[in-house]
Amino acid sequence: MMIRTMIQSRTVFVMTILFCIGSLFLGPGPSALAEVVWDPASVVLESHQLGQGVYAVVSKGATAANAKGYPVVTSGGFVVGDEAVLVVESMINKALANQVMALVQYVTSKPIQYLVNTSYHGDHSYGNYAFPPTTLIIQHPNTQAYISNPEIFNNDKAFMMKYFGEHVGIEEVEARPADILVEDTKTLNLGNREVQIKHWEFA
Repeated sequence: MMIRTMIQSRTVFVMTILFCIGSLFLGPGPSALAEVVWDPASVVLESHQLGQGVYAVVSKGATAANAKGYPVVTSGGFVVGDEAVLVVESMINKALANQVMALVQYVTSKPIQYLVNTSYHGDHSYGNYAFPPTTLIIQHPNTQAYISNPEIFNNDKAFMMKYFGEHVGIEEVEARPADILVEDTKTLNLGNREVQIKHWEFA
């Protein structure tokens, strides 16, 4: 999904943010798949301002790790309007979801009204259940169908624990599917700022 944010004032277009979903296993060959890709328990997230009210969320040291071809933690972000906040990605467990919410709270006291999952993958959506009930989850229908199926979801959790480790909070994850479905395009208003969500087919 692409997240485009605009201010409804003199400056119409502010910034376009494209969160691309890449392979978790870039770099190492098949023999490395038995090893933990990255350890969720040791991750420290940080935010970087990209524009007015627009922030990327990445792991500390991601720039150096990317340069060496190492797999890094899922990137995300958030957009702040006059009335509310939209978050992109809830991360792989409750601890990292809490870090995302803390980064938002450091910038603003406005409520997180929306949470967008750009993928059904656990590192994008497992932290959904940690967000307040008042936060509306936004997903593509295929993502909702995947997360809503108990058999598929439990198998996915087992897969994720195999490659990201046990006892790092994945076993505690509860499925939380969408409140709002976006099959093509949807525009949201955060208060003097519009965010456009667009589905760009399979990434």
